[in-house]
Amino acid sequence: MSASKNQIVTQDPNDIVSEDAIRMMIVPVRGVQVMLDRDLAALYGVEVKYLNRQVKRNIERFPSDFMFQLTKSKFRSRFHLSEADRKYIVDKGLETIRSHCEDFIRTRLAPANPSNDGKQTPMRGHPVFKAQHACACCCCGCLANWWHVPCGVPIPADRQHGIVDFLYGDPKCLGERSVHFGAKISTL
Repeated sequence: MSASKNQIVTQDPNDIVSEDAIRMMIVPVRGVQVMLDRDLAALYGVEVKYLNRQVKRNIERFPSDFMFQLTKSKFRSRFHLSEADRKYIVDKGLETIRSHCEDFIRTRLAPANPSNDGKQTPMRGHPVFKAQHACACCCCGCLANWWHVPCGVPIPADRQHGIVDFLYGDPKCLGERSVHFGAKISTL
């Protein structure tokens, strides 16, 4: 089987992956375009642990910025949507939830010096609040530490939209690790 111009042959010559499918696997993480190890392993038809093992064994063959590992946070991993949160999302609808998310980011996070910074996002009370804490998008300090968004300057509208897309669960943002309302929140 021959591959056309817009297709890539995987390790098995009978498996062809389109360039569009590969582009969908490339996601922004902390401002860098990356491919997650699970997607790269799938392209090669191997388990993730074997791909990672081979990279570590042959690290000298790769550029220094070839890979990085996302840190996990015990604090952030404890935020999950409850049944009440899921019901609220269903009752209100995803468009309303997105509107709330946009409003929270614009009013509580985007100003140069948000009032009550560090405490402006409650731990509970709305599914978006849980998503913000789970993904370190809850205050200026977390945005600066985890996402390299500078404190003391307003967050531009395009960056606000990026935060909302990430929190809302845009499928191009980290796949299963992004926040999908109606699913379990997971951390970076």
